[in-house]
Amino acid sequence: MKQKRSRAGKDKYSLTHGFLFGSKGFYSFFVIFAMMILLLSVGAKLSDNSLTLTKTKNSLIDMEQANKERTILENNTDRIIRLKLSEQVAKNNFNPTLMQNEINSALLNYLQTRAYASSVLYENLGPLTLNFLNQNSSAYAIQSDIAIYAHYYFTSNPLKTTTIVARLGEYSSIYFMMPPGYSHSLVVIK
Repeated sequence: MKQKRSRAGKDKYSLTHGFLFGSKGFYSFFVIFAMMILLLSVGAKLSDNSLTLTKTKNSLIDMEQANKERTILENNTDRIIRLKLSEQVAKNNFNPTLMQNEINSALLNYLQTRAYASSVLYENLGPLTLNFLNQNSSAYAIQSDIAIYAHYYFTSNPLKTTTIVARLGEYSSIYFMMPPGYSHSLVVIK
């Protein structure tokens, strides 16, 4: 004979079984909810990676711009020294002090707003001045019967610890530096 279950027991069993173990809606909701959390976390990581990539691109652009500025400073410094040295020879100025002062005055006009006096360890020693340039450089010209030899030399101080420095770039550590021992020579054949 068949036993009849009580209706109360059946409902209790059905509700518990259907809600926790047999309901397709609950498991579907749980799977979809877990996938949404996974997708949101992946999206957040992608957004973070995109931000990092943008920062890296901006840093590279800043470094490239700073490198360009350094090249321009180096080329213009060389050009100023070369032109002023040629000018002094053309004027037959063989006075080393006047020659040095003329070249350094032109350098100061160009570098004063761009660079500063520094140690070789990039420690700022103050603004660039004509006195600093004259104390850390020398210039001379020698004349013979067939040629004139002129020379500009950034000597630094006796211990070779001072130089001219410009920090370039907003976020990079690229420096323009006139190294101790920098020199430029000119030979003019008569």
